Amino acid sequence: MALNALEMGSVLSKHPKYRDSNLLVKYFQMRGEIFIDKLGWTLRRSTDFDIEFEQYDTYAAYHLIAFRDLPKMDIEIVGGARLMPTTHRCGEGSVYSYMLRDAYLGLLEGMPAREEICFLEPPVNDEVWEISRLLGKPGHDLGLLIVKAASDFVFSRGGRRCLGITRLPIVRLMRRLSNSHELIGPITGNESGKFVAFAASIDQYEGGNYVNF
Repeated sequence: MALNALEMGSVLSKHPKYRDSNLLVKYFQMRGEIFIDKLGWTLRRSTDFDIEFEQYDTYAAYHLIAFRDLPKMDIEIVGGARLMPTTHRCGEGSVYSYMLRDAYLGLLEGMPAREEICFLEPPVNDEVWEISRLLGKPGHDLGLLIVKAASDFVFSRGGRRCLGITRLPIVRLMRRLSNSHELIGPITGNESGKFVAFAASIDQYEGGNYVNF
């Protein structure tokens, strides 16, 4: 199994295999299957490619995608996550930055009030990154491997802390990787289910784990 961090703006030119197998499209399709079909989240789905795709999937985002090679140059997506620095902006003049901060500022429809999301206003800092849209097929501790690889990748880019708003099982994964982690908001929820804001320090970069393991 391979796990690669792909930058939206250059993924199609990095390797012909990514272009031929539509790696990103398959990853976005899996997001739709997991988050919309299985978990019942209220998210937008593009009918053109049957993908779950939103305003945060910009050229500034990195998508950590775990996949298995199949015959005839095909691939199977088995998991992934989206990573972005908290200094991110969704285009010139956009009011959107990153998911947790925008939820706190009341910019996302259907989210609870700010005091139900985060105790303090989420930061804008080069050393703090958001991890979101984490998913993985069952087996082989895949979720833990993806979170570990994401942490290593963020550290390699100068990040020293990660945060997000996510389901409780993901928080339990973060606790297995960081000695310094905390809930930065109360357990809350909406029609898509329960979630909570968390933050964790990235203690050490081991190198290489975000490429292959």
